[in-house]
Amino acid sequence: MKSMRKVGAILLCSAMAWSVFGCVDKTEPEITESTTDAVVSDIQDRMNENAPDESATENNAEFETITFGTYQGEAIEWIVLDTDADGNLFVLSKYALDVIPYDTTLTDVTWETCTLRQWLNSDFYNAAFSSEEQSRIILSTITNPDMTEYGLNTPGGNDTQDYIFCLSFDEAVEYLDALNKTNSRCEPTEYAISQNIFLFEDSIYCHWWLRSPGRDNRCATNISYDGYPETYTGTEAPLYGVRPAMWITP
Repeated sequence: MKSMRKVGAILLCSAMAWSVFGCVDKTEPEITESTTDAVVSDIQDRMNENAPDESATENNAEFETITFGTYQGEAIEWIVLDTDADGNLFVLSKYALDVIPYDTTLTDVTWETCTLRQWLNSDFYNAAFSSEEQSRIILSTITNPDMTEYGLNTPGGNDTQDYIFCLSFDEAVEYLDALNKTNSRCEPTEYAISQNIFLFEDSIYCHWWLRSPGRDNRCATNISYDGYPETYTGTEAPLYGVRPAMWITP
């Protein structure tokens, strides 16, 4: 009975998501009993086979963790994804720190033009780091390749110069093994929870944004609560988490 309630909740959430936050395909499909049965079956299969085991070893356990900066009264923990020849660190916040839409303009966007990029490199940058800490954050050239996974061909836009950014789809796959959901699940901070971040029923994990576009330029790719990439979420979705990434000096 509990699993059927979950299925009903997923169907309701899916309907709300498509009506409010979905991409721009406005074709109304014919909904029949057989269609509903197929959707329920697909959801049950995903729940039974792919749902995260939340009693397993803590996500991100294989990464070195450092503390750098504070946000909303909480010290920020970062996982170290990589280092370069000079010892600089490529880091990603261990937790989702806030709840911010990818974009608020209701227009086609890329990472270069989205409001999340502006927020990360202004509001967040100034709120989270002291002047000394800011001096350690490297202005990085960020590549923004087209989204070609899953048969898509969505333009990624121009390269950018950023202090703070979100991971790309390719980086999430490379560093977090996102296609296998190995290290890509993410818990929110207490502050993000207080901002009503979306948590599916009793899950401890949230959705979080990548910088890559989704199925078109009014969608952005994100990592679902179960750790798998999704490409169909509208950029204005208000309840998804932000995990900043950056390069810093040792």
